[in-house]
Amino acid sequence: MSRAIDRLSRLAVIGLAALLALAPGAAAAQNPSPTPPPPASVRNAQIALRNMSVAQKVGQLFLIQFEGDDTSAASDIADLIANYKVGGVQLKASRQNFANGPDGPRQVLTLTNRLQTLATLPGTAATVSEQATALPPGQPKPAQPANFIPLFIAIAQDGDGWPYSEISQGLTPLPSEMALGATWKPELAEAAGRIEGSELTRLGINLLFGPMLDIADAPKSGSPGDPGVRVFGGDPYWVGRFGAAMTKGLKTGSNGRLAVVATRFPGLGASDRNAEDEAPTVQRSMEQLRQAELAPFFAVTQPDNDSGAVVDGLLMSHIRFRGLQGNPRAVTNPISLDQQAQKEFMSQKEL
Repeated sequence: MSRAIDRLSRLAVIGLAALLALAPGAAAAQNPSPTPPPPASVRNAQIALRNMSVAQKVGQLFLIQFEGDDTSAASDIADLIANYKVGGVQLKASRQNFANGPDGPRQVLTLTNRLQTLATLPGTAATVSEQATALPPGQPKPAQPANFIPLFIAIAQDGDGWPYSEISQGLTPLPSEMALGATWKPELAEAAGRIEGSELTRLGINLLFGPMLDIADAPKSGSPGDPGVRVFGGDPYWVGRFGAAMTKGLKTGSNGRLAVVATRFPGLGASDRNAEDEAPTVQRSMEQLRQAELAPFFAVTQPDNDSGAVVDGLLMSHIRFRGLQGNPRAVTNPISLDQQAQKEFMSQKEL
């Protein structure tokens, strides 16, 4: 595992340098006008970054999945969190992180406590995981060290039970996005978001992959890539309205402690093939995308007079766009791996 991390470190040095070159500090160095000092949170982050090895800095770029619920000294996840400072984890029932049933939420809470303790306590993987495993559920965690970097603990919870919600028992049953969209009442999506945000935060979840802001442009019923009932509908305006309302509810219900990442950006609705088999292609120009696929994402990145409805991130899809990438072939990278295509999308003023 150490050799694999070392290889990742070497590969990521150029990318990390590029990110640092685009950081606010780099821009300020080129601007002679005085700038206000950064807030304490930024200064603390800069101090923590300076005290980390290259491997640990690379670890912060990763949000990973892992098997089982073992956080002992012998587990890979303890090694990755304690020694390599991996940035976050995603919990999945299919990975046996927890078992869906009446006891599922308690299992999730126990696991999130132990995972965060691995990130909190100083020391080697062995000493940290021993303390993490010994920590009883519900007990307060030890005082955080000055350079503490909390984990992102993520989950997907799209509503309507299994398989769209990872935690399918023990929480308030919530309708799917399509069921909410069928009501034509965005306030119901906001109410569902408040419930979900409150319950996930109580379980130690601090990052949600959702809501899905794709549009049902060309449904492919039965296809693995079809979103089914996980989208609010087929009208870009209303999908945006409902997405913003749900985002606001998630932020309100969690008291701002849940990061919300809208998914399937910039939209798979008009794709020409099953995404499970091959990276599909969308045959639309940027202007056509702005009128359809991108419109819901604009609603949650620059909403009018409502900062509570702004998402914290966008999860990019593995998809090709003929209007941006010329004449894509099977060997053409999807936009998730095409830096120039990503810049084309992120240069839109609404984003």
